Amino acid sequence: MRNGSWSTRSLRILTFIAPHQSQTSPDEALASQLAELLRDFRQGEIAPITAERVLAWTDQVVDVCQWLDAENGRQVLLEALLDALRPGYWSLDRVEQWLADLISNRPWDDALALADPSWHWLSCQGSLKSQSRLLRLLPPPTGAGPGDGRHFVYLDDGLFSGRTIERELGRWIEQASPGSRLLVALMVVRETRARDVKKRLKQLADRRGLDLRTFTTLRLSEPASRLKETVALCLRPRTGDYTSKVCAEHARWFGHHSGGASALLAPDVRHRERVFRTPDHRTVLTRAMLEVGCQIMLWSENPDLALGPLGFVDKDAPLGLGAMVATFHGAPNTMPLALWWGNPTLRDGSPLARWIPLLPRWAEADPPEWVEVF
Repeated sequence: MRNGSWSTRSLRILTFIAPHQSQTSPDEALASQLAELLRDFRQGEIAPITAERVLAWTDQVVDVCQWLDAENGRQVLLEALLDALRPGYWSLDRVEQWLADLISNRPWDDALALADPSWHWLSCQGSLKSQSRLLRLLPPPTGAGPGDGRHFVYLDDGLFSGRTIERELGRWIEQASPGSRLLVALMVVRETRARDVKKRLKQLADRRGLDLRTFTTLRLSEPASRLKETVALCLRPRTGDYTSKVCAEHARWFGHHSGGASALLAPDVRHRERVFRTPDHRTVLTRAMLEVGCQIMLWSENPDLALGPLGFVDKDAPLGLGAMVATFHGAPNTMPLALWWGNPTLRDGSPLARWIPLLPRWAEADPPEWVEVF
């Protein structure tokens, strides 16, 4: 425990119980806004996210990133997290509105709307996957198989690595009847992967005589050139973000995660900020999530090398995708580890017990899920 951490928390407690003190601090106000935003996260599965829980999670981050204990450091961190999760968090109400908009959509240039009974909702994943949870919000499906009917919708919440979608749809396309129409409807996509996945699926669909189209609402990033991209809801570290003591230790143990020249943005690379209130807010959140993620990986005796400090790794994101996107039914492991990793109910020296996540991926006594990615 670093020096001063208890004094900060004690002051917060004393402020809470003092009868003459009723003013809310900026940190507490921001924590309340985050708690309200995340109020339906895994509702009924875990304890509700409260302002106190947000502040406790923030204390953990500051324990690792002591530079945040400077004036306004916590406030900037909470502001940046709120900036990212306002567009990145999909509450139940938001998802239901998206589904309503989708059903009224006419993806082809004719009168065939998705509300037409000739459309069939595909269920290609297991019962515990994100797709099945979305399908439960829809009217009862027709239950059509690959050869039954001509019009199909594949519905899912996002495409980050694209592995699940390409695998599941590839299998389905191989069995589908020629002449079928397939609409791939996604809430969120990572553009750099979506283009490649769409191209391969389109080639497969063309060979089978299928008409394949896509419907997307939110794009995580927009390509600016072959070598750079305008980063939006993904945290992409700069070279200066990966220089702290804990990051240096991480680089020593997991040298391949440094990823060479393509892993980190150069310090002078700038873009028009679309998400955060200032570029400095993006820098603070990125650096904090990176340093905490490095510490978490160093705690683990046998870390899964499919994960980096910022979540599930990819060839152009060897430190993790850093996607600031979650839904009411869970947090993907494409998010930074600091947000979802950890289970304090575990004992017997488990490294998972050393961190209380803000958006846990499992409930008490549930085993960790390391492999499910969008």
